[in-house]
Amino acid sequence: MLGTIIWLMIEIILAIFCGILAGTITGLIPGLHVNLVATLLASFTLPSNIAIPFLVSLAITHTFLDIIPAVFLMAPEGAHAARPIHKLAQEGLGYEAVKYATVGGIFAILLITLSLPILSFLFSFDTLLRTVMKPALLVMLIVLICTSKKPIHSVLIIILAVYFGVLLLDSNISNPLFLLFSGLFACSSLWLGTSKVSRQVISGKVSLTFKNIGSMVVSLIICSVCTLLPGMGAAHAAVLSKYIAKTDRSWLLISGALNTFSAAIAILYVMVGSRARSGIAVALLQVGEVPIIPVALLILAVTTLVVPLTLGIGRFVARKSHLLNTRFAAPLILMSIVIIAITLSGWLAILVLFAAGSIGLLAHSVNVSKTCLLACIIIPLLV
Repeated sequence: MLGTIIWLMIEIILAIFCGILAGTITGLIPGLHVNLVATLLASFTLPSNIAIPFLVSLAITHTFLDIIPAVFLMAPEGAHAARPIHKLAQEGLGYEAVKYATVGGIFAILLITLSLPILSFLFSFDTLLRTVMKPALLVMLIVLICTSKKPIHSVLIIILAVYFGVLLLDSNISNPLFLLFSGLFACSSLWLGTSKVSRQVISGKVSLTFKNIGSMVVSLIICSVCTLLPGMGAAHAAVLSKYIAKTDRSWLLISGALNTFSAAIAILYVMVGSRARSGIAVALLQVGEVPIIPVALLILAVTTLVVPLTLGIGRFVARKSHLLNTRFAAPLILMSIVIIAITLSGWLAILVLFAAGSIGLLAHSVNVSKTCLLACIIIPLLV
């Protein structure tokens, strides 16, 4: 009996470390998403004591590590894509950016742990929240246009992005959101990424004010609502939260919190509502019912392991970043994204990435914020 328990604990620990390793790889390589790993894992029949720790560790680790390529390689994903953050790396403050986003992720996990009863209650009102969010999205879209420096150009870019997004989402191409976001944000940014990153300052304290904490709380409340709605997630919450942050550092706190919070909430929602909101959640749903408290504690434990890992890798990359010339790194990353896209969606993915990337480049050329491109997933939810 004791031997069985010990072996079970060993399996769980190994699954956690394997999930952290996989999440580190997916987080550091732009375009390699956790949903791909979850889909591959779903083709195997694994016991719950291995599948659940692996998937949870994978998802949480990815949300912490993905800040590193977003800052140093100009390849943002999720909430990080809503506002430029790579400029800090060009100013020698890339490691500071990693620290701020990591603190945001820690705050998100702590808030989830402390508010589990409230979240469980909130999960039961997903139908009501779905009705309320549509007017909120419409108001957000109007604000997005009115606050633009070039409103006419912004409207034209939004129309183009929405038209392309609707065509893609209504097509038979698999993984359309991956192609859409990779093309609009990652590919277009990498194509422009021809500068050399300057030497980084490996110091600086994270300044947390009551205003920053309040901004994160408001953003996470928005994210908790967005995560419950079909087709919505951290990217939509980022659009709604974009105007809360007044500085780049406060935005890093928010975007780091949003990415981690969205992944954790999607996992916990499966435990309460038995509804999947992400690829990881779909794989967890196939495993079977799991009590929410052990999973929440697992998320907290993984976070304690991943935070020093993120800071360690971020520090290493920052120290070596002056040797990194994105003129050479960008084509390699673009090639990896194209290969992953072809693997997931077939050869037609090349054409889709080219078209989406061209729209992203057009927005840059007319000096329109790429936040406007997120209208391609907002407007389809309004109709």
